[in-house]
Amino acid sequence: MSHDPYTVPASQLVEIENEVASRWLRLGGAFVDGIIVSAFSIPLMFLIGAWGKTSLPYWMTLVSVCGNSLFFTLINVYFLHKDGQTLGKKVAGTRIVGLDNEKLSVKDILLKRYLPQWAVTLVPFSYGILGLIDALFIFGSERRCIHDLIAGTKVIRV
Repeated sequence: MSHDPYTVPASQLVEIENEVASRWLRLGGAFVDGIIVSAFSIPLMFLIGAWGKTSLPYWMTLVSVCGNSLFFTLINVYFLHKDGQTLGKKVAGTRIVGLDNEKLSVKDILLKRYLPQWAVTLVPFSYGILGLIDALFIFGSERRCIHDLIAGTKVIRV
């Protein structure tokens, strides 16, 4: 049988659309989101007089968490609606989906995935410990944090 030079070469395609994102991609996306929110939170901290303080009155914590959460939502709501991505996840090439790999509504993402995280930051003296425990769950075999388990989500590569 002769070789036809005009035949399209055969290759095996690897689908990565539903592959769970690596820990490094998730960290990178969270880092970019953190930098973006910091562009708002640092001036906010100066404005309310909280910059440089080691202990904050509860009202400052409340203003800071609510302001940062609102800013995060306003910056990302369009992208979360369109693709299930924050700006950081866009940069990292990841997206939030349900366990069935289906796109979620913005309402579900914000209320089930982000709101519990934001609420924990309002519990005095607990966020450092609870935030660390949440992040450490990424080392499980499913690569899902506690906030993913609560919301029934996972982060996949795009």
